[in-house]
Amino acid sequence: EDGPDNQRLISFVLKKAGADVIVQGNGKLGLDAALAARDGGHPFDVILMDMQMPVMDGYEATGQLRKSGYTGPIIALTAHAMASDRQKCIDAGCDDYTTKPINRTKLIALIGALLSSEETVMPPQESPPDALVSDLDDEDMLELVEMFIEELPDKVAAIEKASAEQDLATLAMLAHQLKGSAGGYGFPSITDSAKGIEQGAKSSDDLETLTQQIDALADLCRRASAGSQQVKP
Repeated sequence: EDGPDNQRLISFVLKKAGADVIVQGNGKLGLDAALAARDGGHPFDVILMDMQMPVMDGYEATGQLRKSGYTGPIIALTAHAMASDRQKCIDAGCDDYTTKPINRTKLIALIGALLSSEETVMPPQESPPDALVSDLDDEDMLELVEMFIEELPDKVAAIEKASAEQDLATLAMLAHQLKGSAGGYGFPSITDSAKGIEQGAKSSDDLETLTQQIDALADLCRRASAGSQQVKP
């Protein structure tokens, strides 16, 4: 996983479920780490493979692992939810597939099913009705949610800078990262907004439309920052 927000969030979720976690920031590093662990006699129990990464993407990394004879379970993580995307991951050599933003309950259940271990059940979540606050009410998540909220202004500034410079590739990348992490921290509306920006940047929509979408995203992020004190203790 190359996105720092998702690295932090997924690591937290896995550690809370009792796992030891090793994070690598691109497919090449992940490939090397998995082979080194296997060859050292301590293979990973499961690999979560982001399919869109720099240097080497998850499809190639998974393919090379399978060509090397690697037989451990690999779960694809992707922002794409079409049936054809799932099949593409399976064809690459993944054992199963789940989408980002992650659903903590489903992710732990999927890992548990692959490892034939007891499924971990997470508590239900409620969305506060009036303010844009995280819909997570897990006390253990509060610090991570606050860190995510504190970083939102910098993320918005980077998105606005890319837009001002008409750097659509960077704009799409930044929006993609925010889309893939915000929902996991309890902000699905920010995920939806970032998704629209990513799609617009990739299709080279007119700058006026993109500017309006970015303004809407900035407003959501400001509301999230303003409502941060309402996250349940």
